[in-house]
Amino acid sequence: MANLVPATGKAYLTGALKDHFDTFKEAFTVFKEPTRTFASDTTTNLSYYGYTKRQKEVHFTNTHVSGVYNGIVTYRGNQQADTVSSDVRYRFSDGDAEIKVESDARKFIKRNGKTLKLTFDDNTFNIVGDERVQNYLGLKFYIFPLKHTK
Repeated sequence: MANLVPATGKAYLTGALKDHFDTFKEAFTVFKEPTRTFASDTTTNLSYYGYTKRQKEVHFTNTHVSGVYNGIVTYRGNQQADTVSSDVRYRFSDGDAEIKVESDARKFIKRNGKTLKLTFDDNTFNIVGDERVQNYLGLKFYIFPLKHTK
């Protein structure tokens, strides 16, 4: 089957899209659930009302997990909530913003535990759905819908 876009044209077009991403990207921070690690196991003597008892104390440490990545943020204006059906009164909207990221940020968001929040522009957002894949001649970006938190 013939290819409509030659290899040199494909390299030019994907390069232009990558340049667009690099021009308009901004840094955002992804906060994940803290990881709990086993710190120590000590034995202590506890004495209550004349009873001596040896008890093991287990200590854990919580390590905060976050990462700084780049993406293009698009804010949505004048959103309308859609009704799921006439029988159901549950309403939903697509979110307040969306962020377009590369594969490294997507991997960090999707793996390594639950994503708690994203911060950028001095605001905090939660991911409210699954990502959409934008594939342009083999160059992939991932778009996540976001909801502003107070």
